[in-house]
Parts: sequence; C-alpha cells; structure tokens
Amino acid sequence: MVLLAVVGEPELRALVARKPHSSTGMYQHVAAQEIIQRREILLRRMREQGALAMEFLPGRLSAEIVNQYLQIKSKGLL
Repeated sequence: MVLLAVVGEPELRALVARKPHSSTGMYQHVAAQEIIQRREILLRRMREQGALAMEFLPGRLSAEIVNQYLQIKSKGLL
C-alpha cells in the first residue's frame, strides 16, 4: 500500500481567495490557482492508481499520518 502525503500550502489557498488588485496580484492569483489544480490532479491520479493520496496542513503532518495509518490498519487493509 502506498501513502502519498502532500504538505498543503494554506498561503496559496488564501491567495486564491483574495481578489487581485494589481497586475502582479493577478499573476500571483493565477499561478496559485494553477499550482492548486495541478496538485489536485496529481492526488486524483494517484488515488485512481490505488494509492492513498492526501494533503495535510503544515504542522499536522505527523499526527495525521499516524491517524491514517491507524484507520488503514483497523480496516484490515494492510
């Protein structure tokens, strides 16, 4: 079983949530959208191939991975 753990970037989602007020802000907004979309495509493709692919918030990675492992183990997937 493969577990792909991706560290999320809340700053990117915050950037996408804000309305850009300059051309530089617009470029940053579009770049952040593209990064998020590519990450979501990657995670979806990995799941389609049978991997467990998840995005975790920084600082929560260790605890979340342990929790996922325990859930996987309790379901008898190992």
